[in-house]
Amino acid sequence: MPVMKVSWITSPLALAFAQRFLPEHTWVPFFNIVAFVIGTWINSQTKKKRLHALRKKREYDERGGGSSEYVRRESRDY
Repeated sequence: MPVMKVSWITSPLALAFAQRFLPEHTWVPFFNIVAFVIGTWINSQTKKKRLHALRKKREYDERGGGSSEYVRRESRDY
């Protein structure tokens, strides 16, 4: 859904910009560049989120699922 939102916002803006400031024979390269930049940005954001989730999962698994950490904290409090 976030990809669709970005597309819904950028497509009309790019079209309005192209109609106002660019000659018609440059529209195709312009839209290709816009699509490349947006696609690269979305892919990098997705990769960052995926790596962050994997790091959190790895940390959670290394702690033994969190339950042993809770037990250790409880035993120190007494």
